[in-house]
Amino acid sequence: MTSSTLSINSKRSTFDITILIHPFKFFIINTIVAFIFLFIAIEEIEWALFSVLVKNR
Repeated sequence: MTSSTLSINSKRSTFDITILIHPFKFFIINTIVAFIFLFIAIEEIEWALFSVLVKNR
């Protein structure tokens, strides 16, 4: 490595705001997707119960 590369790397901060933003964004997006799939699964269970109740009439 050259001295210019070393000086650039040493000036870079090892802890910045993007380190905090990326996991937070990952967590929020996965939470939203999990709720969507949860409601889809609940709807499927509800339709299955509804169809069984309608057949038993």
